[in-house]
Parts: sequence; structure tokens; C-alpha cells
Amino acid sequence: TVQLTAHVDASTDAVTIAHAGDDPVAASEYEVVAYADGTVVDRTAVGTNRLATDERVTVGYATGGEHAVDELRVVHAPSESVVATAALADPVRDLDGLG
Repeated sequence: TVQLTAHVDASTDAVTIAHAGDDPVAASEYEVVAYADGTVVDRTAVGTNRLATDERVTVGYATGGEHAVDELRVVHAPSESVVATAALADPVRDLDGLG
């Protein structure tokens, strides 16, 4: 079983995905999915390279506009299997455009 972990840096609106063991995976098969109140507000592809044990990739995510992103999931897109989940302790809001 592939072991992926997710570490969220809300200050940069990014999640770092680390491969913690087992066979290399095709990063193109994975997405970072951002949720706000249970609704998907962003889906971002992880990349196109293979990800092997001890390798990492950082992926930016949209903050959801007026809706606070409160959970991120790393999803294996072909099977829709969730392989890592990160709850944001302090939900992120996109405050651009506010005066």
C-alpha cells in the first residue's frame, strides 16, 4: 500500500505531499481537493512525475473565495480513493478584493 502524507502550510496556501514508503506512484494520478463546509471548492493536479519513497511535492490550492477551506484531501483520481487528509485548524479565506 502506498503511504502518502500531507502537510498543510496555510500561510502559503500549499500542501506538501510526501511519499513515506512502498512503490513509486505516478503523481499525475493524484489531486489535492480543497473542501469548504463539505463542498469541493478546488481540485489541483499533483503533477506529472513519478513520486518515490522519501520524495516530496508541494502543490498550491485555491482558498475557496468567500468560503473557508477547512479540509484538504489527497485523492487517487482514477479510483477516487482518499490517501491522505488534512484538516485546517484555522480555515483559510481568500480576502482579496476586500477594502
